[in-house]
Amino acid sequence: MSAGKTIGGLILGLVAVVAIGGYFFLSNLDGIIKDLVEEIGSEVTGTKVSLNSVELDLTTGRGKLKGLTIANPAGYDSDYAFKLQNISVGITPASLSGPVVVISEVKIVGAKLIAEQKGEKTNLTDILDNIKKSSKQGDTEPETPAGDESSSDIRLMMEKFVFIKTEATLVTEKNGEKSIKIPDVRRKNIGDKKTGLSPEQLAEEVLGTVVKAVEKAVGQYLAELAGAAVEKKLTEKLGAEDKSKLDGIKSMFKKDE
Repeated sequence: MSAGKTIGGLILGLVAVVAIGGYFFLSNLDGIIKDLVEEIGSEVTGTKVSLNSVELDLTTGRGKLKGLTIANPAGYDSDYAFKLQNISVGITPASLSGPVVVISEVKIVGAKLIAEQKGEKTNLTDILDNIKKSSKQGDTEPETPAGDESSSDIRLMMEKFVFIKTEATLVTEKNGEKSIKIPDVRRKNIGDKKTGLSPEQLAEEVLGTVVKAVEKAVGQYLAELAGAAVEKKLTEKLGAEDKSKLDGIKSMFKKDE
């Protein structure tokens, strides 16, 4: 089973939309970005994306997004897929007028995710599939007429991505709920400043890094679970004397640690 495969909706909602925000110098800019995050995020993830608030200062290139939630696709029972309370975003203001928008940093601290299994799939893999479909549709769309701005025209590069102190819950049909520890994720220089990446390409780049971290954590948990089950069956078949010998071997290994 492959668990936990998406942060693409987040990146498309944060990076692409924050970049789009650079073209709007309006008094209600924060409200515009909030609406765009929810609209575009919902389209690309195939599920509801909601955001509580946006605070963006284009003069400094710094911003904060609070309370971003990615709901589950249909057919899953957990409360949500992702819940991101605090997201810090940095943009290089001078790059907004250039061919590639430079995101200096996206930092996500204390995200909560639920990877829920249904058969051979999880809620997160379903969201990832929706993102990939959206990305392919974007590749086949006709070119935007000159003078029109759209997310497909934007090229991006990210200097720093930080995804740390994540709280994750794995929900399986067989074993119920289990809290798992996700290693911190850090990446630098995704894309380049000359040609950049499309929002979809950037999303998949960041997604791949997070996927590896989540899959590693889930794999370790499942391996420990399988090992414990094997040990239980083994000890049930052993006599009292054999169990005593097995406990002695265990204690020797513990001393060496």
